[in-house]
Amino acid sequence: MASSSVKPNFDASDPSTFKHMTYLPQQAQTYSPPLIANSNAYLGDVLSSTTLLSTIAKSSSSSTDDKRGPLSAGFFHLHAGEPLEYTYTYDEMKLVLEGEFTITDLVAGSKVRAGKGDTFFFPKGSKLKFECTSEGGEPAKAFFVGGRDEGVL
Repeated sequence: MASSSVKPNFDASDPSTFKHMTYLPQQAQTYSPPLIANSNAYLGDVLSSTTLLSTIAKSSSSSTDDKRGPLSAGFFHLHAGEPLEYTYTYDEMKLVLEGEFTITDLVAGSKVRAGKGDTFFFPKGSKLKFECTSEGGEPAKAFFVGGRDEGVL
C-alpha cells in the first residue's frame, strides 16, 4: 500500500544504493516536459535504462553489456491546437492519464478517441496523428514507455 509518508530506502545521490530500484515520487504531478513540436506538444523522458544502467555500472562491478535494448519512460502533454503527426522509429506503449486524445492511424485511416485509462501499443513504423480533444481547454496527458535511448524523438 502506497502512502505519501513513505520515504525511499536509498540515497538518490549514491547510485550504488538504487541498483535494484529507482524511485521518483510524484512525477506525474510535478514533471513538466519540454516543448517538442508546434506550440502545443510536450514530451520528456524521466527515466532511461541506458543512463541508469550506465550509472550503476560505473559505481559497481556490474556490466550493461547484456544485449538489452534501450528503454525510456516519460510524459507526453498535448494542448489544443495543431495536431502532432509522428512516425515511430521504435516500439512504444502509452497510457492516457488525463484529458482526451483523438489518435488517427495515418496508414489505415482508423481513428480512436482515447481517454483516461486507455492503453496503446504503437509498433515501430506506426504513422499517427495525435490531437487534443479534451473539453474545457485542458491538455491531454499520457505516460509512455518506449524502446529508445533517452532524448531520441
